[in-house]
Amino acid sequence: MQTKRINLFQIGLLAVALLCSSNLMAEPGLTPTTVKPEASQTIASTDLKGSVTDEKTSEPLAGVALQFNGKTYYSDLEGTFSLPVGKNKTGNLDVTMISYQAQQVDLTASSGEELKITLKPH
Repeated sequence: MQTKRINLFQIGLLAVALLCSSNLMAEPGLTPTTVKPEASQTIASTDLKGSVTDEKTSEPLAGVALQFNGKTYYSDLEGTFSLPVGKNKTGNLDVTMISYQAQQVDLTASSGEELKITLKPH
C-alpha cells in the first residue's frame, strides 16, 4: 500500500478552500424561489445623468467631485456621472476639480434631460 505525503502548501490550500466555501453557503430559510425581503423592496429614486467637460478643449473630465445632499460622487473616465436625486430634482449640485473654477448648479432650474457641465480652467 502506497502512502501519499501532504505538504504544508497543500494543507494551506485546503484550509483556504474550506474557508471560502463556508462563505458561499446559502442563508438559512432561503430556497431558489425565495427572495430576501430587502432585495425585493425598490426605492423610488430617479438618477440624474450627465457629463463634465473642459470649457476650452471640450475634453471629458474624469474624477470631478459632485456634491449633492451631503454625499460626494465622481465622474468616470469618460466624464459621465449618475446621481440618485429622487423624484423631485431639487437642490444644488457643487462641482469641483483641482485647477478648475468651482461651479454650483441649481437642479430645480435644470431640464429633465442629461446635464451638461463645463468647467473653466483657472
